[in-house]
Amino acid sequence: MIVKNFFLLLFLTSIFTTESSSQVLCPVSDKEDLDQNFNSWSSTRSPATINEYFESEIEASEDDSFCLRYSYGRHLVRQSLYLEAQKELLVSIKLATNKELTGVSPHNVLGFTYLAEKNFDAAIVEFKKAKDFADFDLRKSSLKVKILNNLGYTLMQLGRYNEAREYLFDAQTLGSSKASRNLAALDSLVSTLESSDPNEPGAFAAVIASAASRSSAVKLTKKLDTQTGFDHEPLSVFRMKNGVFSVTVGSYRSYSAATSDLEPFLNEGFSDAYVGWLAEWEQIDFSE
Repeated sequence: MIVKNFFLLLFLTSIFTTESSSQVLCPVSDKEDLDQNFNSWSSTRSPATINEYFESEIEASEDDSFCLRYSYGRHLVRQSLYLEAQKELLVSIKLATNKELTGVSPHNVLGFTYLAEKNFDAAIVEFKKAKDFADFDLRKSSLKVKILNNLGYTLMQLGRYNEAREYLFDAQTLGSSKASRNLAALDSLVSTLESSDPNEPGAFAAVIASAASRSSAVKLTKKLDTQTGFDHEPLSVFRMKNGVFSVTVGSYRSYSAATSDLEPFLNEGFSDAYVGWLAEWEQIDFSE
């Protein structure tokens, strides 16, 4: 009898623990604090435990849960599993639409996954959707600042500087120090673009590889020159402030021009190539 009661107690404990976890993560009456709930709920659990929980809950759920899908998507973003996260976030957005819930947070996080992949065109679409929700102004300042900063930064990458400035200024008005730094960087970028010095580099570079040291960058540049089977401008090197040397096709005055020259390298198998922002980079002269 004691043994039976012991196992019954374990069974009941597991049930109430599961219900409690679910209620804390997805409270029925509180849809405004999903991010805060998720952060609190996940802080005491390992990534593996969280994965198991979501997979089990989603499989067992008869009525697909917006909260579960969104929270699982956020968890996958933390693990840099962006493609998997996008699938969950898209489901959560569809559920939010069907249930007339707000999609501000899901669209913002989805935009971040595209931003992490340097897909700026897709990112800006999602950030704008988040900003355009009717209840955006009613959201917490912390969330509004995130979205405004994301909009400003992404528009900077797309070369749409006037629009970027408007969003960053709004974020700064809400007290964002990050927005202040981005505005200062934007001023530096615009100043570079407006410079009359013909030797001044453009604001963007088509980056095809990186190296940890100056000598490695020289060797890498020569090696890459022999690997490409098409004509291109001589490769150049820029050093970022963190010390990394980036081998680039060249510097450009617009994002689209850099993207165009980068395309042949992507087709040639340079899968890690991307368009970088040169505002805080130093050009290296190897002719010395």
